[in-house]
Amino acid sequence: MTAVYPQAIVAEFLQSAGYHLHIRRPRVSIEQNDRAKRVAVLTHFPPATRVSSPAGGYKLWIALPPDAPDSRTRFAAAKRDGISIAPGHFFSITRSVDRCLRLNAGIGWSAAAERLIRRIAGLRFRPSVDADGSAPGSVAGSSLAQRE
Repeated sequence: MTAVYPQAIVAEFLQSAGYHLHIRRPRVSIEQNDRAKRVAVLTHFPPATRVSSPAGGYKLWIALPPDAPDSRTRFAAAKRDGISIAPGHFFSITRSVDRCLRLNAGIGWSAAAERLIRRIAGLRFRPSVDADGSAPGSVAGSSLAQRE
């Protein structure tokens, strides 16, 4: 059994000008926030970085230039700094998006949001392999072996 009367009220509202006025303000705000985040990414990330906003959600898809550390490396550095980003390989079974990452764009624009984008862009990367071929910080690695 369905609630016909409430459904009719909702249907009428969705067809009225009231609905369009209701969603206009948040839509404009979201578009302004999206624009500000794009500018921040293009300002703080390496030159030749590209940004898009795929349909279907509040996210920015960032394509890093070929000479930038790939998104797997950036993801590891972000995780060490307590920052959550989504590297491209989360979204593909191929390596075609290894230089891409997704940022949540659903939060409002603020100075804190810009600082976070600046932090993500400026993450310090550690080499994935030490000079002797071992993982950084491993016992066989040069960093710990020299301390002994």
